[in-house]
Amino acid sequence: MPVSAGQSIGIIVVDSAMATAAAALLPQASLLSQANSASLTSGISILDLPTAKGLEFDHAIILGWNNAYYHDQQNGNNRRYVATSRGTKTLTLLA
Repeated sequence: MPVSAGQSIGIIVVDSAMATAAAALLPQASLLSQANSASLTSGISILDLPTAKGLEFDHAIILGWNNAYYHDQQNGNNRRYVATSRGTKTLTLLA
């Protein structure tokens, strides 16, 4: 995925614990929470799905796509829609 300077990459995970773990592996990324999601800038952001709702990124990467969180009977369709509609240019799904 070619990424130009000034573009945004959103790495969306299931929950805040997974976001914290991912941020530890990628120190150049910003860890966003619902409290600081208004400070979204270009670069790499790691956030959980509830925080990602309503935000857009040039490139979205969804980690844990096979997780039961996205496939439960009651809320799975809504969660999949929210997750997959965050990227405006590219979308990458990772199991």
